[in-house]
Amino acid sequence: MRYIFKNLKEFIVHEKIIFFIMVLCILSSSIVLNFCYGLYQNYHVQKNEVTYELTEITPEISEKCVLTKGQIQAYLEAIRPECLKNTLVIHVSAELDKYNPDDYGTFHMRFNYYDHVCQISEVTKEAYEKNGILLSGRYFTNEEEASGAYVALVANDGSGWNTPTLSIQKSKNTIELFGNTYKVIGEYNGGSGCPVVPFLTVPDSLEVNGFSISFQSNITRSIYEELVNTADAVLPGVLSFPDLQFPDTDSIYLYNNIMVISILIASLSGINLAILYLFMLKKRNKNLAIMRICGCTKWQATQIYLGECLLISIVVYAIGFLIFYALLKFVFQYVFEYMMDAYSPVIFVEIFLIYIIVITIVLSILIYHNVKKEIILEFKEGKV
Repeated sequence: MRYIFKNLKEFIVHEKIIFFIMVLCILSSSIVLNFCYGLYQNYHVQKNEVTYELTEITPEISEKCVLTKGQIQAYLEAIRPECLKNTLVIHVSAELDKYNPDDYGTFHMRFNYYDHVCQISEVTKEAYEKNGILLSGRYFTNEEEASGAYVALVANDGSGWNTPTLSIQKSKNTIELFGNTYKVIGEYNGGSGCPVVPFLTVPDSLEVNGFSISFQSNITRSIYEELVNTADAVLPGVLSFPDLQFPDTDSIYLYNNIMVISILIASLSGINLAILYLFMLKKRNKNLAIMRICGCTKWQATQIYLGECLLISIVVYAIGFLIFYALLKFVFQYVFEYMMDAYSPVIFVEIFLIYIIVITIVLSILIYHNVKKEIILEFKEGKV
C-alpha cells in the first residue's frame, strides 16, 4: 500500500495535466453511468406505456342486418392470406333456436382460416386436452376441419350425452344435427353443452350473433385496415369495427434508440478511462523499467499501478456520484418523469460495483501486458 501512495504522489506531481484529465474522465464516467441507467429505465417505462396489448378484435354486428355463417366464410376468403397467418383463433357464435326448440346453450365455432383453408385452432385443441375439458376420445384433426368431415364432440354432464333434442344413436355413436349425421369422436364437459363440429359442416344459412379474431401478436395498422376494408367490400353495413388506438411507432423507435445510445455511452465511458490510463502508463515506462530492475515483479508492478488507478477511481467516482445525485434531485427528476423511481440504494451500489469490476478486469489485462512488454522496449532503446 505504501508503494501505491508513493507512486500516486509521483504521478500527481509530475503528470499534473494527465492526472487532471483522468479525474475529469472518472468524474464524467460516474455521472454518465448513473444518468444512463436512469435514462434507460425512464424510456423503458415510457415505451411500455405506448406498447399495450392489442391482440383481439371484435366487430359489432349491425342490428339492421343479418350475418350468416356463409357470409363469415366469404369474408374470410376475401381477406389477404398474410393477414390471417398469425391468428390464434377465429370465434363465431350462434343460437340453435331454429334447429333445436329447447333451451340450448350458445353454439360455438372455433377455428383458423389461412390461405383459403380451414384449420383447427391449436390453442382451442390444447385447452380441451390439457384443461380436463375433453373427457374421452379426441379433438378434430386438421384434415377433418379442412375437409368438413362430419365428426363431433358431444357434451357429457356426468349422466350421459347432454343433447336433449338431437337424434342420438348411442349404439352407433352418432348424432343428427343440421340434417346431417355426425360421428361422435369424443365427449367434453363444460361450456354451453352444444355439440362441437367442424366449421365447414355448419349450414351457410345459420345466423351468427358473435364474431371475433384473436392474433398471436399485436394487431398492426395494416391488418386492421385490411379487415375493415374487406368488410366494407364484402359485407357493407354489416360489421362495425371499433376505432383502435395504435401504439405510437415513432415514439417506440425514438425510445429504443435512446436506450441503445445510453448503453453505448455507458460502455464508452469505461473504455475512455482504460485508454487514458494506458497512455499514462506509456509515459511512465522509464519509472516502470527502473522498478523492474530493482526487483519488482510483473505481478507486483501490476498491483501497484492497478491499486493506484482504483484508489483514484473510487474517490473520484464518489464525488461524481454526489454531483449526479444533486442533479437528479434538483434537475433530472423534473425533466425525466420516471427517472427518480428507477433508483434505490441497492441500485447505486450495483452500478458502482459493476463499474469497479469492469475497470479492474480491463485494467489488469492492460497493465500486466504493458508491464511485460514495455521494459524490453526501454532496454532496446537504451533509455535505462
